[in-house]
Amino acid sequence: MQGQSIRILLVEDSLPDALLVTRRLEMELGSLRQIEFERTSSLEEAIHHLRNKPADVVLLDLNLPDSAGTETVRRLRAAEPKVPILVYASAGEVGLPLRALQAGAQDFLSKGDFEYGSLIDRIRSVIERTRIFGEMQRFQSDLEDAERIQSLGVLGVGAALGFNQLIGAVLDHTSAAMSELSDSPHLSRAMLHLLETRKAALHAIELAAHLRDYARPDRAEPQQLHMSEFVRAERPQLEMIAGSGIELECALAKSDPAISVNPLELRQVLFNLVINASEAIRPSTGRISIDTGDIWADAELLATGRGAPDLREGHYAMLCVRDSGRALDRESLSRLFDPLLTTHVGRALGLAPALGAVRRHGGWIGAGLEPSDRGTRFQVLFPIAA
Repeated sequence: MQGQSIRILLVEDSLPDALLVTRRLEMELGSLRQIEFERTSSLEEAIHHLRNKPADVVLLDLNLPDSAGTETVRRLRAAEPKVPILVYASAGEVGLPLRALQAGAQDFLSKGDFEYGSLIDRIRSVIERTRIFGEMQRFQSDLEDAERIQSLGVLGVGAALGFNQLIGAVLDHTSAAMSELSDSPHLSRAMLHLLETRKAALHAIELAAHLRDYARPDRAEPQQLHMSEFVRAERPQLEMIAGSGIELECALAKSDPAISVNPLELRQVLFNLVINASEAIRPSTGRISIDTGDIWADAELLATGRGAPDLREGHYAMLCVRDSGRALDRESLSRLFDPLLTTHVGRALGLAPALGAVRRHGGWIGAGLEPSDRGTRFQVLFPIAA
């Protein structure tokens, strides 16, 4: 903000303290022409002022006529989520500066330390840190949008495979029904074929709904669920994605721990892994195995994969997808989460968006070769719900 006019709102009910701040800024700047300085004497007045006239920074006293302590910061932060807050108060209590920061302030300046350092530099630092943090949040949002768009293509391949099989089932059963109807004694069997046709059509509608919902993940809130139940419910879709000639085996724990997860993003991860497993097997036949359970993840295991930045050793819910197809070479294993890596002509692995989804949930994902060097094993860990 160097060279630009800074809009400062001082929220201070003590006139002597307000004059002290004004004189300090005037002394540092030579004049107040470089800033737009305004003052309110209560929290409600400050909130009303900010709604009508935004400020670049708020200098906030904690003890006001209508609010006291760190609750003052919380109320201002709730009313104005984006404005930088520099608390200007007496640090009489041990730990008060930390509590003020935890409540939503960007910095804390003790009135007792007012004579040390530059006030205007402190103000500019708070404004700049807030600006940089806002840009980082926007970049993260843009990255997640890009991952979502990319993974829609991956999910679309699985949807196409599923639709092909569903439509094939519709055609097969319709043809059989038409054949049976030509002979009246077989009307009951014809009805069974028509019921199967209707069931396949309903599955097609459901698959389309999955794709629609995934494109709008903001509609889904995190839910507590069990991985085993989730995989069991998705098994019909997974079998369609795997396709004919590929056997799907599920070894699901009977009492796995609950996790808190966006079910649409968990479905994305699961579909991505099964799609890639099926492509590693084709054009041959083979087997895809899905295991669930819980494990203790130590530092050695966590170092072999990728995950959230604050991962720690601990107890995690586990999802494992193994295939009997072509094993990835060492170079491919080292570049697993590169969005451009392919195991099938014209198709990306789709693991970059899966990694993004896992990280957003504080989890971990890793891969390795099966002991026989035939096939690849993907393991995903999610924190256990509190």
